[in-house]
Amino acid sequence: MKRTISTIAMIGTLSSGILYAENANNQNVTKLYIASFDRTPDTEGLSYWVNKSNFQLEQIATSFFDQDEMKAKYPTTTTTDNFVKSVYKNLFNREAEEDGLTYWTNRLDKKDISSSEFILAVVNGATGTDATILETKTKDALQELNITESSECTSSTAPVLDDANKVDLTTGQKYSLAYMWHEEKLAKEIYLELNKKNPLKQLENIANNSEIKHIEYTQNLVKWYDINVTNIANYEINYSADELNNMPVGKFAIPEIQSLYDMLYDKGIASEQASLEVGCMVEVTDVNDLDKYIKEAGTNKALLDTFNILRNGSYNHYWAFDKGLKNNGVTDGCCSLGKDYCHPEYPQNENDSNNENNSENGNGDAEKQQGKQYGKK
Repeated sequence: MKRTISTIAMIGTLSSGILYAENANNQNVTKLYIASFDRTPDTEGLSYWVNKSNFQLEQIATSFFDQDEMKAKYPTTTTTDNFVKSVYKNLFNREAEEDGLTYWTNRLDKKDISSSEFILAVVNGATGTDATILETKTKDALQELNITESSECTSSTAPVLDDANKVDLTTGQKYSLAYMWHEEKLAKEIYLELNKKNPLKQLENIANNSEIKHIEYTQNLVKWYDINVTNIANYEINYSADELNNMPVGKFAIPEIQSLYDMLYDKGIASEQASLEVGCMVEVTDVNDLDKYIKEAGTNKALLDTFNILRNGSYNHYWAFDKGLKNNGVTDGCCSLGKDYCHPEYPQNENDSNNENNSENGNGDAEKQQGKQYGKK
């Protein structure tokens, strides 16, 4: 049976490993409540997980399975296929399609993934009608709690594409959009390919969550403007999802990006340190290009929102690779590559680094115990 687009997207988030440890916010934790408990979170519980637990989203999803409410909802007698069906209904108000049900049931039974990883994959992989239903449920839940999400886009929130405020792109802006789609494709693919040679959690996690979302956000814009980014000599050719999705790994329509990928791959396969250094190089390249393209975006809100999300993500990724190098004995981290890749001025969220530290070292057991009281309403 042919898989639906939604199922393919969900599977893609876990095709090469666990999800990147995403920072918790009101919106994504509310989605976890919907997926896990099929209800609006209580105000105190939501505030605890987002503001006090110091957990990232993956840790919160795991902690939910320690809650009495979760154990009552899914007792040990619950079959795997019924668990999968329940999560689909909680999120999307529908039955799981046959191929998706079979896929997830098999992976869970084989213990290829945990139940919490499954839930995160389904939440993050929602597309089309499923995504709309989930966003509506989340919005309604937050309104019920009188919580208004900030209008500022974050790395975990897709930019809003408002047809009423849609403005035409200049030729330069079309090129910047095409270029950044390819550059985000490069980031995802170089990290996954190097991870096959030198397995590292930074490569695996950043590719499987952040970069896949960054490609999605840029591709949403490409589709919205109905331009073809594989033939940048002729923007009159229409958008083709099949053409983009079927582009081979490591292949790009922009020669500069193709050359960059080939160079980075040759460098990165040498060692774990070299792979982490490639991460520094990729993220600095992204920031440099985005700095330029954000200036060229003018007042185009859709471009500005999207490019700012990408740049904020690159800041975070830079520090993840910098920390990885330092943990491997490279005292200067990314700065060991020279002044072009030494950027202490990049924003660094202290909460991000604290959460990543907990995720790496398995800290937070005491807080997990405290969090048990917040599973119930």
